[in-house]
Amino acid sequence: MTMDTDKTYRPYRPRHAASQRLAALQPASGPEAQPGSEADAFTVGLEEEMFVVDATSMDCVERLPDAFVRDVELALGGSVKREIIASMLEIVTRSHTSLAAAGDELRALRAEVGAVASRHGLAVLASGTHPFADWRRQTFTPSPRYQDVAHSLGQVSRRIHVCGLHVHVALPDLAQRVCVMNRAQQFLPLLLALSTSSPFWLGAATGLKSYRSAANDESPRTGFPVRFNDSAEFERFVEKMRGAGFIPDQSFLWWASRPSLRYPTLELRIADACTNWRDAIAIAAVYRCLVHALTSDPALGAAWEEHHYLVNEENRWQAIRYGLGGNMLDAAAGSTRSIPQQVRDLVELLRPSARALGATAELEGVADILQRGTSADRQTRSWRRAIDAGASSDDAARKVAADIARWTLAA
Repeated sequence: MTMDTDKTYRPYRPRHAASQRLAALQPASGPEAQPGSEADAFTVGLEEEMFVVDATSMDCVERLPDAFVRDVELALGGSVKREIIASMLEIVTRSHTSLAAAGDELRALRAEVGAVASRHGLAVLASGTHPFADWRRQTFTPSPRYQDVAHSLGQVSRRIHVCGLHVHVALPDLAQRVCVMNRAQQFLPLLLALSTSSPFWLGAATGLKSYRSAANDESPRTGFPVRFNDSAEFERFVEKMRGAGFIPDQSFLWWASRPSLRYPTLELRIADACTNWRDAIAIAAVYRCLVHALTSDPALGAAWEEHHYLVNEENRWQAIRYGLGGNMLDAAAGSTRSIPQQVRDLVELLRPSARALGATAELEGVADILQRGTSADRQTRSWRRAIDAGASSDDAARKVAADIARWTLAA
């Protein structure tokens, strides 16, 4: 892909609608992609963070029992990893050409972690925040990397007691990754809105659908990056930050989307951890198809003026605050539409990519989220039912945590 090196980023005005351009890439009907096709190039993998809690109290453990760590690592091998906060784990799928296969593995990994946890009197919660756990009582996982993070962030590092979903889509060429990262930004708030699962913090209803995002924003190098003119500028930025001693490497860039240091992928980081595994796969489908569409059509997302960055950040806030109940502004057109309508429009735009990648069924999972709401909506309804039934705020929060534990392992 040829990078646009015009430093002023003059707005691009396509002569045809993006959906028309993308539709030309794939017949309107016909069989989906088979192995050996484009699905092999745009492989996908998921990383899910989750809380480990006492199965009786539903509160986060202050440190993972050694016996549990031994057993879960024995059961899952390299598919489970420790996180900076000692009460958290991350499960990691392999790289897949098929999202159906990725979903099967994700569900199996959750079931295995849950089974091991149950044998140790523990449970796992896939949620952006824990409904009532106190971040001030959390401890760090011993690790040189996490020591670097704690030193860099100070007290803020203890407040990142939050869980996200990360999706990796293969893009071997760094120039492509930077170009697609630039142009994907306007769409990413929609993925956050679809994933929201963190309406509570310290036992209180925050009024936000993604409090995790607000907590993350206390850390540096979060939110959206600037638009880089090319991969060389991105690499110069990383080297300047590293040379100054501000970061050890680019993995300390915690943006909503970033070129991965470890893998030849563009990594999505904006999403809350999804309580329902099917939601995680649907969001992975949207992101994978979006990367494919942006790679296939260099005009998609190319319109840019400097204030578009501020509009993208404002749209991210609308998703944080309102989830699927919000509105977003189209920076290029100046029009405002509801988030559900913009999600539907994005799904239509991505259908040709879904056919090319064999991901149509998984992309259709977005419709289920729009119909029943996100985990944040479900948690809020659970809380309200408990309060209406006479429960105290503390008891209502424990009820929500118990529901999340059950929903996390639901088949």
